[in-house]
Parts: sequence; structure tokens; C-alpha cells
Amino acid sequence: MGFHLLCYAAAIYTAFSLISLVGEVAGVIKPTVIQTAAWGAVIGVVTLAIALLLMRTGSLGLIAALLFAAFGGALVALFTSQWREMSITDDGTGLYNRRFLFKRLSIVFHQAHKEEQPLSLAVIDIDGFRDINNKYGHLAGDQTLLKVAQTLRASLREGDIVGRWGGEEFALIFPGTKLNDAVILCESIRSQIEEQRFKISEHDTVSVTISVGVAGLRQGDTTIEELIQRADKSMYEAKKLRNRVAFNPSPLQ
Repeated sequence: MGFHLLCYAAAIYTAFSLISLVGEVAGVIKPTVIQTAAWGAVIGVVTLAIALLLMRTGSLGLIAALLFAAFGGALVALFTSQWREMSITDDGTGLYNRRFLFKRLSIVFHQAHKEEQPLSLAVIDIDGFRDINNKYGHLAGDQTLLKVAQTLRASLREGDIVGRWGGEEFALIFPGTKLNDAVILCESIRSQIEEQRFKISEHDTVSVTISVGVAGLRQGDTTIEELIQRADKSMYEAKKLRNRVAFNPSPLQ
């Protein structure tokens, strides 16, 4: 009787794994994600059906049912993991995508308020990116984005978050970091990128610069949009001269 219950539990686990997967996928419109979810559902349903049939064939059938149910659950977990990776990653750079950045920023924003900790946000724009596309082609532009992304990722400290904001823009989230310290970090990143030459094809290399806007959390901020707007405003100020780090001073930083 106990073994039967164990098999039923394993089968139910597979079914609930499917429900969880469908819930995770809800709201995501990428075809590859929908296809992944569909295959996961098909495998899970087939596995569950086989497990239930095998449980009626005796002891060996019960063992087989348990193995099938466990196998189905493992496959669903694998599909879920693959979907999550696709859903939070920008295809062109391998960094976090804008959707994930907004979610993480919202979380750390509320944590910082609750724990009265500093938080800084930097918005980065590649200077003259359109000129690179026009001169060398869009593939060269893609390579430039990738190289800048790799430099940003290599420059992070533990706990920092970087992602592609959109187009040729990136964002850096610095939890627990005061504005002045974030400005110093961004100035170091700006200098690193300025000194490099990126190979964009077999024969061509380019040098690029970035303009960075930094903003720190203020006690009166009630939404992440306020923080984002200040970082954006500072970035546009930096772009007036290019290859600069600009910041919006906060009385609490």
C-alpha cells in the first residue's frame, strides 16, 4: 500500500511540475519558449499516462511507474531550467535582458528602502554606435555590443548586476553601493573600454567610448522609475560631451 502511495506521489509530482511550468511560461511570448513548454507538457503527460498504466501490472509495473514518473519530473525540471535561462538572457550579448533587469531592480529597490541601505543605478550608452553600423555593417555592430558586454561583465563585483537595457544601452545595478562609490566604479569601466580595441572582423578593429549616467537612491523615492529617470537624465548629460560619467547628486549619498 505504501509503495502504491509512493508511485502515486511521484506521478502527481510530475503533474504538478507541468502546472508549475505552464505558470512560469505564462506571459512569455517568445516562440522558442512556447515550443519548449509544449514539448515539456507532452513529455510529462505521456510519462504520467504510462506510469499510471504500469501501476496496474503488478510489482515490476509499480517500480517501472516510479521510474517513469521520476524521469518525467526530471525532464520537466530540465525544460523549466532551460526556459528560465532563455527568458532572462539577451540573445545578442549573453547578459540579462531588460525584463529581468526591471524585476531585479524592483526587488533590490524595495530591499534597500526596507533595510535603509544605499543603492545605485548606472545607464550606459555606446558613443557613436550608429557610425560603426554605417561604416562596418550591422554584424560589426553586433560584435561591438558583445565585446562591450564582456568588458562590463568582467568588471563587476560580487552582487552587482549588469544587463542590456536596449539597443546600444546597458544598465548596471549596484546594491548596497553609495552614489560616489558607484561613480568611481563606472569611471574605471569607462576608462577600460576607452583603452581597448575590439576586433569586429578578420581585418578590422574599432575603439569605442561610453557615456554613463549614475543615480543613487533617495529617501523620497517611491518607485524605481524615479531612480531610472535620474540615471537616464545623467546619461544624456554625459552624452553631450561623450566619454564621460555624469551623476545626479543626492543629499543622502
